[in-house]
Amino acid sequence: MSVWATLIVTLAWVAAATAADCPRHGTLGTSRILSVDAVTTPRVGLKSFSQTLPLGDHEVVLTFDDGPWPPTTARVLAALANECVRATFFLIGKPASEHPEFVRKIAAGGHSIGHHTWLQSQPEEDQAG
Repeated sequence: MSVWATLIVTLAWVAAATAADCPRHGTLGTSRILSVDAVTTPRVGLKSFSQTLPLGDHEVVLTFDDGPWPPTTARVLAALANECVRATFFLIGKPASEHPEFVRKIAAGGHSIGHHTWLQSQPEEDQAG
């Protein structure tokens, strides 16, 4: 099963620190927190929905789907931390229950967590993050 690191406009929220909060100069950082209320915008992110989130020029929402999968999740978290970037992780319930330490690490890194299913069957050799 693979994790698709996708730059998408989706129903997501990014819990973030600004680039100025990063102790290292020259990192990417996260420019702002974007909160999406499912009550007022229930269809944001659906392929059939023509509207999008109120993003500025050159802004993206960074999401990672279908984890956690060791050791890829550890590498993804390290890369995000190195650049002081926050993302949203949409986890699969069963692997999250099998790897709670990664769920805790994702939360401790200031990332948002969502889920979209309990179990998703794909070939094991595709597992990635």
